Amino acid sequence: MKIKATNIMLYFLVLTFISCAVCNRVYVHPFNLYAYGQYNCNISTKGTETSLIKKAFIPLPIEHETSSEKEHHYPEKKNQETKNRLRVLVKLLNFLGLRIYGNWRDRRSSGSENIFFSPVAIFESLVTLFLGANNQTAIDIQELLGLTKGPNCTFISGVISDLQDIRNLVLENGSGFHLSTISWIFSNHGISLSEQFVNDTEELWGTGYVRAVNFTKPEQARDLINAFIDATSAGKVKKILKDVSSSTTLLLANFAQFQGKWGRILQSQKAGHQDFWINPIRKVPVSMLSQSGKFQYKRDEEGKFSLVKLPLGGNIAMLVIKPSGGSDLENIESNFFTEYSVWMQNMTSRHMNIYLPKISIDASYNLKEILINMNLAKILGEHAEFRRISDTKLNIGKVSISKTLELEEKQEETDVENFQQSNSSDILEIKLNKPFLLVAFEETTEAVLFLSRIVNPNN
Repeated sequence: MKIKATNIMLYFLVLTFISCAVCNRVYVHPFNLYAYGQYNCNISTKGTETSLIKKAFIPLPIEHETSSEKEHHYPEKKNQETKNRLRVLVKLLNFLGLRIYGNWRDRRSSGSENIFFSPVAIFESLVTLFLGANNQTAIDIQELLGLTKGPNCTFISGVISDLQDIRNLVLENGSGFHLSTISWIFSNHGISLSEQFVNDTEELWGTGYVRAVNFTKPEQARDLINAFIDATSAGKVKKILKDVSSSTTLLLANFAQFQGKWGRILQSQKAGHQDFWINPIRKVPVSMLSQSGKFQYKRDEEGKFSLVKLPLGGNIAMLVIKPSGGSDLENIESNFFTEYSVWMQNMTSRHMNIYLPKISIDASYNLKEILINMNLAKILGEHAEFRRISDTKLNIGKVSISKTLELEEKQEETDVENFQQSNSSDILEIKLNKPFLLVAFEETTEAVLFLSRIVNPNN
């Protein structure tokens, strides 16, 4: 992927702000570029008003059947917004995702475990909260997202529309990459919600479910919610909740599934089970996929790592970053956040044999915990205001985010004659049998769909 000089300079400006990741206030975002014009966001409404809810929505009991005609399944739709504005939104999305990934890695990861983060899912989760927030809470979330405020503040329906456009770009042109998302809202029995919030949330995520549950019986509530999410995710999300507080009045959950089929295949076959070295003394057997063809490649000047860009078809590509020369993955990972735009420059096309493990990874985390780690606990703290969700004072117990990544072989075969005729001495072999970094991009907007440290492909 070639990034234009102007984009590169802008990325450098962004990445100078990453050191603010542990500030004890909501940072001032480096962009403040994303706006739709002179709109009145109306987010700082005084708390003395009787209600901010125009029309109430009464959730069905959680015991209600999961396949209801009342569930909203929004069709994919193409929006004609300009690519330039999408790219600006993507810069905000990527910046926040990288910031949170780095914070999570520094605080929670030992370096010996997988990390799987989706900047898109994180951003959409925060947009969901912004939809329901008011007063200072809305301002704090808006600043965290990097959306403008004041007389040029962003019209939130435009943000939803542009996020949908990014999803449509992911899915169009016969991509070998599939993205599916679901949201769930669970409220305490007797609490009515804003119909506008429910509709906007479901539109944002594509498919949504809203149910009422009795949180005063926390163990029963946990079991009912886990069973409901399991059923409505076709078994993809199991036991997402380990515990629930009896003081909870609202719980949000969402799920994003990334499924990749390795595309643009000249030759593809399973190379059988091979060893993947988790560390110098421990290995695990993995199903290794192979592919031969012409790919974008780069090796850094110091010989510490190599990069390969692997098309998945359509607008989607994966960037594989492999340590070399005894380099440490964690050091390369740290430099990635400040130098990846430079790394992406001047990649050259090479004939290659690539061996990549079949990957199946799932991850779940609580956005509330992430905000606490970033010293931003007040966004979901006891004084947080979400009166655009309900007139009832809410205690949001958790905002659970669950994701799965599956990279499998594409069965399609094509003629490999031209490749076989190339000089074998020109063919470079790359075998990913040690921990590496994997990043998926939407190429039109440069949106980072997910980034992952792969330490054990078998999860």
